[in-house]
Amino acid sequence: MLDYEQIEDDFVELLSELEDVEVVALANSEAAFTKTFTNKITVAYSGSEYASPEGMGNIVQREEVEVVLFFESRKTRGDKGIYKTMSKAKEKALGFAPDHCGKAYLKKQTPLKRDDDIFSFTQIYGCFSVVTETLSDDDGEELSGITFERN
Repeated sequence: MLDYEQIEDDFVELLSELEDVEVVALANSEAAFTKTFTNKITVAYSGSEYASPEGMGNIVQREEVEVVLFFESRKTRGDKGIYKTMSKAKEKALGFAPDHCGKAYLKKQTPLKRDDDIFSFTQIYGCFSVVTETLSDDDGEELSGITFERN
């Protein structure tokens, strides 16, 4: 079973290596959210899509997980601008494999927006995992389903 908080944390840990960028997981409440005065990336699990199960036996489905990187900055250009930050984050995130998922790929970038002198942009990444039903043997012992392995 996937742990979506762990996926967010994996991306936060990866992107925290970027210089001059604050990287955080999505806040638990609006009160915990703060506007940025520096470059900031907020990481958030944004949902999953599931393929139809194959065959009529045990349920095995492919799950496409989506993770959003929400960029905020007061500058667009230069070393500390949002464009450079987005490029550096993309270099790190492409091909990164969070725990229990395949390698991340870029699905979409949204247009630049400006609100209260803060520029924002999003990158949406996808990665695949496998969902299986929990199986038990005749004694009620849980059997492991398919384990996703990285190549």
